[in-house]
Amino acid sequence: MILATLTLALVSPAAAADRYSGHYQRECGKLVCELRMLPAGRDSWHLRWTATDPRDFSLTPVCELETEVELGAARMGPAVVEGVAVGRVQEHAFAVFDLDPGRVSISSTWEACAGLAPKGIYESVGDE
Repeated sequence: MILATLTLALVSPAAAADRYSGHYQRECGKLVCELRMLPAGRDSWHLRWTATDPRDFSLTPVCELETEVELGAARMGPAVVEGVAVGRVQEHAFAVFDLDPGRVSISSTWEACAGLAPKGIYESVGDE
């Protein structure tokens, strides 16, 4: 009985509130797409996404966006998935799913800039 109570507490929203915070990246063709999610309150995060050309030593993003996301629900076809981070950029909705530790996925159907979409699976990288 005690073990069951502890297990439920570990998966409660309060315990899972920081499962998205981190610095992630993935390859986007010849660019590197980076995602940073910082806590912005209970069950919410500040999201910054950039696409950078690693051959440009200034590391100035060629595309970027910033917004806030919070725990909510996302419609995926006929299904509704609850407990994922959801947000909007202008009129475009998107969701961030936590996969296994150190990986998140952005689900979107739009491009942030011509030919560049934040959609994809991102791997955690260590900040120095």
